[in-house]
Amino acid sequence: MKISHMVAIVVAVVAIAFFASEASAYYNPSTGRFLSRDPGPEVPARVGSAIAEYADGMNLYQYAGSSPYAGTDPTGLATLKFETLPGWYEESQLAALGQARWCYRIASSCACNLDTNTWNILIDVEVRFAISLNSTIIAREQRTHNEVFGHEQRHHLRMQKTMKTKKAEIETALTGVESREYATEFSCNNQRALILRAQTSFVYPRLNTAATEGGRHARNSPPEARQRDIEDGYPLDREPYHPLPGTSAGESLGNGIPTEGGWVCSPVYLGR
Repeated sequence: MKISHMVAIVVAVVAIAFFASEASAYYNPSTGRFLSRDPGPEVPARVGSAIAEYADGMNLYQYAGSSPYAGTDPTGLATLKFETLPGWYEESQLAALGQARWCYRIASSCACNLDTNTWNILIDVEVRFAISLNSTIIAREQRTHNEVFGHEQRHHLRMQKTMKTKKAEIETALTGVESREYATEFSCNNQRALILRAQTSFVYPRLNTAATEGGRHARNSPPEARQRDIEDGYPLDREPYHPLPGTSAGESLGNGIPTEGGWVCSPVYLGR
């Protein structure tokens, strides 16, 4: 065997050993399931005053709530989920034909591990994508809701792609919080309030930076940059687009994006 081949094998073995030591669970691609359970608190767990036999779902061998497209869970401890709201919302203050907007919320709770009688902070981050349209401007410029809706959908596709580049960084931060143990529910809740504020100041700027990048239009110049942006899915400024397959603008779902339940949405574009 050549020395170069031996070196490659040694490097591969070392790499496998390193990543295996860092892994939270091991995946068997032939069966489509993990070989080891989530490393989170043992069950049953108690969340607040309610008993939850399984704090994160019945199947501790599943990945991201069986929704790997919508969320990631690299450690088995946390999930960052994305959701796209169907249709669009009327926004009379919007100083444009339409706007691809996004909303987020960070929910937290304290869960008790009944086997060890210790407490952990559980944090969930959710992101929603929603479209705002201004029917008055659309009519004035003789456009259709469908073509503007399709344009904003392209922005959302790019936003999701750029936001997902921040997921690993956010997940790591959330996992660091959830792995800490507290002796009492009181101490857990005291820390939860402080940590939630800190996590908000950590999570929001990263999502906002990604959304800003994903929400831009394809550059006009130089030609090679413009072509690269088009290939990457950035929409052309003021260009009409057909809605994505299986979707259509339809009728407005209401005035303004709903924010009940703790959702915080990106501001409406009011003009320069």
